Amino acid sequence: MTGSVDLTDLRSMTDGDAEMERALFAAFYAASEAAFSLMADHCTDAPDEVWRANAHAIKGSAYNLGAKTLGDLCRQAQENPGASRRDKQALLEKIASEYAAVKATLQTVHGSTDADYTPSE
Repeated sequence: MTGSVDLTDLRSMTDGDAEMERALFAAFYAASEAAFSLMADHCTDAPDEVWRANAHAIKGSAYNLGAKTLGDLCRQAQENPGASRRDKQALLEKIASEYAAVKATLQTVHGSTDADYTPSE
């Protein structure tokens, strides 16, 4: 386990293929950041399907990458789409903080950032 991420299962699935891992990390960054933006736009006092669906999407990706704490926070968001605006904002802050820790950890794995990754043809 490295920081906020346990890559054991991922490495088993990728057979240690560093390029595949970098591609998965880059896809995770892009999808997560888009989902966080939508969740921020949907911090309302009413039940919200966009909030729930985006929390669900990040949860699955986080668990697949071995980011259990991030996945658990997203599960909490997914299961509470009717939470108050204030509670959603507080939870989104926790999610964003944990995401930053996960991203920092993943970026140290291959010594690069998401901006450094360009898929090969």
